[in-house]
Amino acid sequence: MEKPANPASQMNDSTIGLDAYDGNLQPDNAPANFDQHGVQTSLDKTITPPVKREPGSYELQGDARIASLDSAWKTVPHPVQGYRVQLYLGPLQEARKVRSQLRSQTGLPIYLTSLAPSYRVCLGDFHDKWAAEKERKRWSNQFPMTIVIPMEISIASE
Repeated sequence: MEKPANPASQMNDSTIGLDAYDGNLQPDNAPANFDQHGVQTSLDKTITPPVKREPGSYELQGDARIASLDSAWKTVPHPVQGYRVQLYLGPLQEARKVRSQLRSQTGLPIYLTSLAPSYRVCLGDFHDKWAAEKERKRWSNQFPMTIVIPMEISIASE
């Protein structure tokens, strides 16, 4: 009984585009520091023995270009999801008065934003809702319609 022919063995070199393949894996224009398999080797041909390390230790190796991208990303402030306390919502002139009044009463950041057709005055950059709620209770006597709203906050405000 004859074995069926393997389809891969029926292919010749020209079928897969290897007409000019001479069996050498090294590129024609390869410099002298590549071995026969196309792997780059050191020029001095010294082999360093592996370093004996304690279990659980590691050495982080990476490309300096990746590290520079990572540090560049960290220098630009990125918004994160957090909370602010909305103290006022109304006309622009009143919102500006509330904002100037708040500047003398707190050191927290104050934001005047448009929420068409009104404007709102928000206070703080809180990462958790409980801290924002605590601040809301502090202002609730002076501003009875105060609420905590989720929004993007600045990460640098910690």
